[in-house]
Amino acid sequence: MLKRYAICRNCRHWRQGVPSDMRQPALEDISSDVGACEMAPASMFEMDGQWVAFQPIVHFSRSCADFDQPQRDPDPDVDGPDDDGPGDGEPHPLPSRVRNLFPIAA
Repeated sequence: MLKRYAICRNCRHWRQGVPSDMRQPALEDISSDVGACEMAPASMFEMDGQWVAFQPIVHFSRSCADFDQPQRDPDPDVDGPDDDGPGDGEPHPLPSRVRNLFPIAA
């Protein structure tokens, strides 16, 4: 998985804009850059003599150990055949390097 995709925003356990306090409704706010991570059970804290559950609040650009780390090439080809450099992420082939599977009729 590419590193830019291994972030909380793309995780099914991240809920955008919901509060940390599990006693409040989980109404999502799609304009928020932070949200609750629901990957693990909520942490319990004692407040005023009662136990309260809280989920961690994280920014959408964060990541965790549950995402697979991308394989790192020890000797990246800076001038790769797809005109990319290290860290470019996805190939961007030149039109001259792409083979048409079917002829394009005009």
